[in-house]
Amino acid sequence: MAINSKAKGSSFERKLCKELSLWWTHGEREDVFWRSAGSGARATNAHRNGGAIANAEGDIVYSDAIGKPFTDFFCIELKTGYGDWSVMDLLESNQKVTQFEKFWEQVSESALHCKAFPLLIYRKDRKNTIVAFDFEAWRQIYNHKEASQALVDAPHIDLNIPYRLGRVYLYKLDDFLEALKPDHIQEIVNGLRP
Repeated sequence: MAINSKAKGSSFERKLCKELSLWWTHGEREDVFWRSAGSGARATNAHRNGGAIANAEGDIVYSDAIGKPFTDFFCIELKTGYGDWSVMDLLESNQKVTQFEKFWEQVSESALHCKAFPLLIYRKDRKNTIVAFDFEAWRQIYNHKEASQALVDAPHIDLNIPYRLGRVYLYKLDDFLEALKPDHIQEIVNGLRP
């Protein structure tokens, strides 16, 4: 029996929330992050009507305030499935707007509303989970000596798509979480606060 795409997406979101929570707490807790109400739809609707809802942007929010520095730094959108597409479509496809660009535009818009950096986490069927973030987030991380060296050393792709996406960095989720420690994010966020 085939699993519908909504159920597949919900399962992916729950798995990622648990994985991020365990990473953030060094294996101690799996409940620090959770799916936002309506996967960010409440926040989107509030913005359209000129309002805002705290801790509701993107697909993942903190359920315990100890996770707030991560969601203060990154606004997270999750995508799984969506058929046969590839980041290489940016170069190979004749589409006016590729699937990756649609994803990136969505997370970038959400990130603007919550004043954070966009973090897209996606997985194609039977493939590794990938994270994508922009140059501005990279620059903040790069200024943190330990974090920058670990991310430079980890296998990644540096995409430069002028006039459309800007500069985007892609990592396997496992490599990203191995290189970037929760302490790094907390120190970076503390340094950004006035």
